[in-house]
Order: sequence, then C-alpha cells, then structure tokens
Amino acid sequence: MSCDKNQPCLSLRQLWEPLCISVDCGIFVLVHGYIDESYNADVFTLSCLLGSLKTWTAMSSAWKRCLQRWNVKLKAEGRKPLSRYHAKDCGNLRAEFAGWSVDEQRTLTSDLIAIFKRHPVVVMAFSIDLKELYSVFPEAKQKAKPDAIGSVYRLMTKFLLYQIGREMGGRNRFVLIFDRGPYASSMLQGFNLVLADKGFEHAQCFPSFTSMGWEQCIPLQAADLIAYESFKEACRQINPRKRRKTLELLLDLNSFGGRTRWINRDALLAMRDAMQNKTGV
Repeated sequence: MSCDKNQPCLSLRQLWEPLCISVDCGIFVLVHGYIDESYNADVFTLSCLLGSLKTWTAMSSAWKRCLQRWNVKLKAEGRKPLSRYHAKDCGNLRAEFAGWSVDEQRTLTSDLIAIFKRHPVVVMAFSIDLKELYSVFPEAKQKAKPDAIGSVYRLMTKFLLYQIGREMGGRNRFVLIFDRGPYASSMLQGFNLVLADKGFEHAQCFPSFTSMGWEQCIPLQAADLIAYESFKEACRQINPRKRRKTLELLLDLNSFGGRTRWINRDALLAMRDAMQNKTGV
C-alpha cells in the first residue's frame, strides 16, 4: 500500500481506475466507501475502503457465506458461532475467538483475504503518533470534550476526506459510511468542517456521510480488517518489527491497492503554523 521510494508513486486515482467499475450516474461516478478506525495509546489509524456498489454487493455476499461456513463447523463441534469478524478480537484470540487455535485464526483470516482477491477495492489510510500530536497540540488533550480521543477522530476524519477529495475528486461522488460508536458525533463534526471549508474545491464530492452498525452493514467488517492491519503497520514506525503476514497477503493481491500515510511531527508542526496563520486546515 505504501509507496516504494525507488518507484514512481501512483496517485489514488491511478490505483483506483484499473481496479473498480463504478456506477456512472450521468454527471458523476458513484463510489462507496466504508470507514473504520483502530488505535491504542500510541497510534491512531483511520482508514477508508473504496469500491463500486457492484463490488460491495458481491463482497458482502461472499463475506456472509464465508462466516456461515465457519459457523456450521463451529456448531458441529459444539462451539459458539461467530456473530461477525472482528480483527482485533481475532488477532488476540479473545471474546468470540477465545479458545480458538492460532491455525484456525490464520485460516479464517486467509479465507476472508481471498474475498478481496475476487472483489477489487482501494484503501486510503492515515495514522498518527498520538504522543507527538499532544506534544504539538497540547490543547487537544487538555481542552477536548468529552475526552481527547474525540478530537483525534475529528482531525483524522478531516485528513481522510481532504485527501480522498484531492486525489479522487472530479466526477467521483463518495457515499461514505462509518462504524457507529461513541465518537460518531466527532466524525460528523469533522465531515461538516470539511464541507464548510470554502477553500476546499472538492467539498461537493461528499454528498453522504452516515454511521451504521456492523450488524446491518457487512462491508464494515472488511473495513475493520483493513483498519486493523493499517494500524499494525503504522505501529512499526514506533516499534520496528517484521511486517504481519496478513498484510503481506493483501499486498500480494493485484485486486488490492491504496495509500497509507504517516502523519509525523514535521507535518503536525506545519499544520500548527498554517492554523496560526489562518491559511490552512
């Protein structure tokens, strides 16, 4: 997903066009995106999976069938069936995945990754070092209500929408759905701030920004998997280690592409200067 320094860096639009066929509604192309986050005390990641309605319809059916097959197996063994795939729980063998073996965990994840092979999507993800954020913007932690992480959701939503618009704007229109949760209002605030920015020429590209629960929206489970893998990859910026096998499998797919961006201290300082001069975000 990230750019090789020794190779030309393709824009998100260039990655998108060979992969997806969207619905052309006469004057614009409709793109559906599903947003999810993953974070800990050090790193926050917000990502968006983008695909055509045709892709998401087919992927949802395949995802549901995969979980149904696993649940048939689990029930036959007298074990608790899964209500959904949750990447963090699966990765840590907890909650509904408690008692699973590592081999089972890996096999399920591989089965789900195989779905991406048949249904092309692209990802745009942003990750931020929270300690650096609070160092450059101490008010984000001191004054944020009801707590500091809400301001992070709002900020990262803005980053995500600005970048999608700048790289994929034009005739594309984005119907975006994000996971319902305690910070849904913070994300909606970020969305409204982007639309109110008169200097952002692609604001019209975002007609819809809606929260849904994973119970009614299977693509959010796919978004959860990608957000978690993007988050784990971002954590390598702070604690270098070998790349996860799950991400390696995804990156090997010709049907999967996209961009991940790490917001470092220099970028945060530039943002602060721009805000102080009232010329930036």
